[in-house]
Amino acid sequence: MIVRLNGRFVEDGPHLATNDRGFLIGDGVFETIYVEAGRPAFLAMHLARLRVGLETLQIPYEPRQEEIADAALSLARMNGTLGAASLRLTVSRGAGLRGLGFDAGSDVQPTETLALAPLSFQKCECSYIIGRWRRFSRGAACRFKAAGGYLDNMLSFNEARSVGADEAIMLNEHGRVVSATSANVFLIDDRGRIATPNLEEGAMPGIVRTAIINASEEHGFPVEERPIDQPELDWTRQFLTNSLIGVRPVVRSPVGPPCEDVLAGLRAWYADYLRRDLTTEQVS
Repeated sequence: MIVRLNGRFVEDGPHLATNDRGFLIGDGVFETIYVEAGRPAFLAMHLARLRVGLETLQIPYEPRQEEIADAALSLARMNGTLGAASLRLTVSRGAGLRGLGFDAGSDVQPTETLALAPLSFQKCECSYIIGRWRRFSRGAACRFKAAGGYLDNMLSFNEARSVGADEAIMLNEHGRVVSATSANVFLIDDRGRIATPNLEEGAMPGIVRTAIINASEEHGFPVEERPIDQPELDWTRQFLTNSLIGVRPVVRSPVGPPCEDVLAGLRAWYADYLRRDLTTEQVS
């Protein structure tokens, strides 16, 4: 497989330096982007969130939208991945000091990698457990995807997989609902009202989450951002969102409302929203 490393297209392999801080302590950020026919979806939104992480970690790297879009198309052609795919953009601080202290000056040489992989679509509905690992609501990595900030998510996902579930719902230190391991979570009550945990609870500002909230008046399904207690999961219907799965319903509990019309409407709206972005000329 061909990847892009620091602006060069190379065969995937052991290219990183052993003192790269991304490898040593996860000192970096990343984005996972949906790609179709070599075109990355919602690229400007992904790069805006990436910049939040770069600024927080003081990594001197400026992602250029047109360059990333061109690289995604080149990778799709080189690897024959012209269908649905997942683009992973990772930026680490690069080789540097050992320990927790870091350099943030002009001498820093960040490591940038771009890798594209075919995307296999999951079954429509998913099941979940309540994970035992918590997501701290005031953590620095709640606002962006930190390369070293997914330990609890990884453990929660594998906890779910070990018992045959597809996902784990993560709670924060107060015992309230935050997210799934790699997706935002939404609830629909028996009156068709939609709610999602607010960012202050520790929820990630997901790309699809943001799109649904910003366009709530357009698609006719207003969304309330608020704290959500765990017992609410027992009497509501849920769905998950992220850039790769779009809008994915959760298997309905015996007492939860069906809400099929709300879910169908949201999924149709998002499919159209995604299609419009993929077919609109992207500018830097």
